[in-house]
Amino acid sequence: MSARENYSLRISATNACNFKCVYCSPDRKDSPGGNLSTPELLEIIGIGAQLGLKYVSWTGGEPTVRNDIVDLVRGAKELGIEEQSMTTNGLRFSKLGGALKDAGLTKVNFSLDTLNKDEFKATCGVDGLDRVLDSIQLATDLFGKAKFNAVVARSAVHNVEPLIDFTESFDGKLTCRFLELVPCGQSYDKDPNLFDREFVPIYEVLFQLAQRGKLTPVANTGKVPSSFYFNIEGMKGIYGLNP
Repeated sequence: MSARENYSLRISATNACNFKCVYCSPDRKDSPGGNLSTPELLEIIGIGAQLGLKYVSWTGGEPTVRNDIVDLVRGAKELGIEEQSMTTNGLRFSKLGGALKDAGLTKVNFSLDTLNKDEFKATCGVDGLDRVLDSIQLATDLFGKAKFNAVVARSAVHNVEPLIDFTESFDGKLTCRFLELVPCGQSYDKDPNLFDREFVPIYEVLFQLAQRGKLTPVANTGKVPSSFYFNIEGMKGIYGLNP
């Protein structure tokens, strides 16, 4: 495989999002005209494919709120893209998952910080936990496996243990990756002390994982080289950390 065949093209399908997460953009106002058109995106993907590109990663905003996202995925496949992933909050994926797979999607990463309905609504600004859980179940049914990312904040560090148990309920089909908080977005502009107050270093999460059993490193097969993964002795899920 040549170096360029190992590249991934990460595309923000839209700047719009149907969540208003407290650590991102709770007062989100999407700027009109901020998205590339479908022909423009497919032209870029086509140039990449001619140069040997094989992998496209769809992100946002929230990519599933773009009306023609299925057409974009299908168009990328027709141009020669062999692998396509999507990072989604999961609110609409349960309705679109089958069509996206048929169009060429090959894997999905979800965002899920808590399993508590009240906390979920307070964090995301939407009462949609059940729909996200349905989407994760659908993804494991469609693709045989799925991954979700969980941002660990100081006020929410108690969610780590339930998320581990949730991962185990999928009998090895689910990967859980814990993320450190990143100081960007509207919330940090309003409250300069938010990051210092809420930041949890990833080694604290590593310590929690180690309390569940001996950790064995697992090869990082994803496209984020800074992430590292483990199996926990006696457990079936894969657990990642992203500093």
